[in-house]
Amino acid sequence: MFSYSMPKVSSSWGRRHLCGLFKGKGKDFGSSKIDLEVFSRLVNTRRSAKEFLPEKAVEDSVLEKILCLTQRAPSSFNIQPFKVVLVKDKLVKKDLAYCMTDTNIKKVLDAPISVVFASDLQPGKQ
Repeated sequence: MFSYSMPKVSSSWGRRHLCGLFKGKGKDFGSSKIDLEVFSRLVNTRRSAKEFLPEKAVEDSVLEKILCLTQRAPSSFNIQPFKVVLVKDKLVKKDLAYCMTDTNIKKVLDAPISVVFASDLQPGKQ
């Protein structure tokens, strides 16, 4: 188990570049018809995972990219008031699993990694 703290970056421009989301041209991606189509396809094709393959690991580079993308989720004042804990250890996952509802115990036990998002209720007092 290890904890991942989001890097503190003062601007959304810095976050985009820190996470490597937009490289190069620096143009505005928000008004493009293509972007709307891509976003629509993403929203309409998303799925919930009901079962996992415990033996299939998630590469650290993929995990880091996903965690960087979570910084793009909107929050009040863009402060992303949460901490992320990644749980890979089987014994720790077992403890975590039994804190879940009945239908989620098997998912936590079977998933190669569990990601816990913990809300920071006083983000300005760090």
